[in-house]
Amino acid sequence: MNRNLLFSLIFGMASLAPAMSVGEVKVRDMGDAVEFCNRQEIDKIEGVWEFPEDQTTVFIRRTHPSNRDYELILLSSPDCRVEPGDRIGVLTPSADANRYQLSLSLKRDYGMLASASNCSAEFNEAKGVMYVHPMKMKLGLKLPSFLPRFWRIINVSLDDPASELPRGMRKIYPHTLSPQKIVYL
Repeated sequence: MNRNLLFSLIFGMASLAPAMSVGEVKVRDMGDAVEFCNRQEIDKIEGVWEFPEDQTTVFIRRTHPSNRDYELILLSSPDCRVEPGDRIGVLTPSADANRYQLSLSLKRDYGMLASASNCSAEFNEAKGVMYVHPMKMKLGLKLPSFLPRFWRIINVSLDDPASELPRGMRKIYPHTLSPQKIVYL
């Protein structure tokens, strides 16, 4: 009788393993991230994302089931200063359901990621992308009040079409967009 009771307790506890809290599940690669997404109930932000400009893949998940903050966990990057499984950032919701404050780590101090930089992130569910708007610094020169036409002649402007491209990440898994309809020829 005791053996059956012990067996049922152990079996019952083992069946609860997939429902463990978010912080206890280690995610270090794409396989771990996909498995997490398939086992847990996730919301529209959670999943695997790619920063195309940096060839970096991250996993976004809630920091805790009862919390509204999300953490960015590195899955792959060509940068050798960071390792898969590192927590490289935090997303914090705002009053707008599709806008977030994004805090990304910039460097390592004493082996830990530190020196976070804040920016805003805007989620577009229809496109499966999150646009990131970094902080901008503007510098200006106060021109002298004499010789105004001369200073207009020297004024140089640079038009860089690449600077107008949106920056951010696109969702890789699970896909938010419906699959494309296959057309047979």
